[in-house]
Amino acid sequence: MSSANTLFSTSLQLANGLGITLGALCIRSGAWISETLMLPAIPGVSFRIWFALIGLITALALWDIIKLSADAGNNVSRKPK
Repeated sequence: MSSANTLFSTSLQLANGLGITLGALCIRSGAWISETLMLPAIPGVSFRIWFALIGLITALALWDIIKLSADAGNNVSRKPK
């Protein structure tokens, strides 16, 4: 069971690092977009663009969930079919 804990901890740390990296990239791209569109006078525009980019990435992650059938979780929830 210790190998499962090691795998879980490693994947959790990897997910945290990737989340921080994604956030930094989105803030940088938000700053670049705001400079390109000549919007740097608006306070916090980089963070607003960053928030919108993270929302789009989250919406893209929902694509797999939308395609699932209605009874996809019956095996896990142990509900009768």
